[in-house]
Order: sequence, then C-alpha cells, then structure tokens
Amino acid sequence: MKVLARLKLFILILLAPFSGEAQETVLIEGSVTEESAQPLPFVNVILKKPQGESIISGTITDELGAFSLSGIPKGNYIVEISFIGYETIQKKITAGGLNPIFDLGKIQMMPSAEALT
Repeated sequence: MKVLARLKLFILILLAPFSGEAQETVLIEGSVTEESAQPLPFVNVILKKPQGESIISGTITDELGAFSLSGIPKGNYIVEISFIGYETIQKKITAGGLNPIFDLGKIQMMPSAEALT
C-alpha cells in the first residue's frame, strides 16, 4: 500500500510543473472598418478589466484592419477601439467557454461629429 501511495505522490510531483500551463487562455481577434466597409489600419485596440478599467493588453490594427490579442486569460473584459476622427467603441465581452478563439467579427467605426480644431 505504501508503494502505491509513493507512486501517486511521484506522479503528482512529476505533473506539477505542467499545472501552471493548464491555465486556459484565449485569442481575441477581429477587424475594424469604416462606414463604407473599408478597412481601418492603425486603430488602437485596448483590452481592460471591467473593475477599475486597468489595461490588460493592447495592439493596433494592421493594414487590413485586423487585430489579435493572444494569451488572454479567460474572463470578463472591455474592448475599447479608438481612432482619431471616429467615435470610440467599447464592447463588454466574456472570453472563454469551449472555443479558445473569441472572434469579435467586423467592427464598424462611425465618424465623430466633433470637429478637430
């Protein structure tokens, strides 16, 4: 019986380093377009926690308006999308579930009514 207990302990110790890697993460992706469905490059995409709005991650869109945020722990977030001359968009999301990829799809930005002076 002691041999079986020692074997279980040995296996537990052997597998312990892999438990840290078991934290499931997701990839959040999408694309940003303007009103006419043309891609918007270099748009700011920021991922925040809903409580206190501390910044978790951020990126900018590529030439085709696409973005991705990888290695994001599952949870509730706010995605903030901003670009000069356009209205800022905030989306509340719950990243997780069965799919490791959270696709926000195409996000259309509307021109801001405020004039730059």
